[in-house]
Amino acid sequence: MVCALSVSLSVCQSDSQSVSQSVSQSVSQSVSQSVSQSVSQSVSQSVSHTFLDP
Repeated sequence: MVCALSVSLSVCQSDSQSVSQSVSQSVSQSVSQSVSQSVSQSVSQSVSHTFLDP
């Protein structure tokens, strides 16, 4: 993307900021989801082992 005018530059800057924000949000959401899933799975497994196999 080539921005020749100052107005286009400001638009490109805002676009890049919005893109980076959306990417960081999606990455953080996916990471938090995967971490929460793994933690819940490990906790449920340990609890089931503790109660089922004393």
